[in-house]
Amino acid sequence: RVNRSVIAAVTPPASPMPPMGGLLTPGELRDLVAWLASLDQGGENPPPAAAPTPFDPATSRSAGVLPTSLPTSAIDPATLKTGQQQFIICGPCHGQRGEGTATAPPLAGSEWVNGPAENLIRIQLRGLQGPIKVKGQEHNFPAGMAALAYQTDDQIAAVLTYVRNSFGNSAPPITPAAVAALRGEVGKPQIAAAEFTPPLTTAPAEDTATPTPGKYDHLTPESHSSKWIAIAVGIFVLGTLAQAFRFIRK
Repeated sequence: RVNRSVIAAVTPPASPMPPMGGLLTPGELRDLVAWLASLDQGGENPPPAAAPTPFDPATSRSAGVLPTSLPTSAIDPATLKTGQQQFIICGPCHGQRGEGTATAPPLAGSEWVNGPAENLIRIQLRGLQGPIKVKGQEHNFPAGMAALAYQTDDQIAAVLTYVRNSFGNSAPPITPAAVAALRGEVGKPQIAAAEFTPPLTTAPAEDTATPTPGKYDHLTPESHSSKWIAIAVGIFVLGTLAQAFRFIRK
């Protein structure tokens, strides 16, 4: 607990919920508000909340809430711990093990997670608007993902580094300097997949197999000059025959 008397200033709360006015019609908004207002009709008040306790990521991991497979690459453990703590914000939508939910696509084995770092940084700073195809499956969301630009450069770098080295992923870490370099993206509309740098794909191996011999393989390529010579000779022969035919008729 923190005593209110020791708080010097209070800033407006940062909410990950995007504005819904442009996504829902007035009728849909009316229905949603009416349904929310009806939730307290006839029900009992919920029991009082339990006293808050300090959050311990290690305890949550041992309880199976967070993924137990930590990255094996040589990354600063403090960065990973910070990233794991920040992932608490991401887990409800992407799944605590990066498996994906009906709200957001999977992070485990995602070609975007393991792809260019600037894509992930822009998503954090601008949010994401679907559709987006992940592991061959297309995902779309009514409101998309809200921007999380209120996070510091260190926090964004830590959580993205954690995601890129967890859930079976393996990709280079992201530095706070890389996040700071893209801070100019803040305030732009939610980014779409069409704006991303495509993830690297493995080029198909060149086919070096010996071709199967065919019955026309013994023929040599046709010469273009010999073709025109043959045409000229044919025209000359036809002209000669025509002249001979006229002479016979006379």
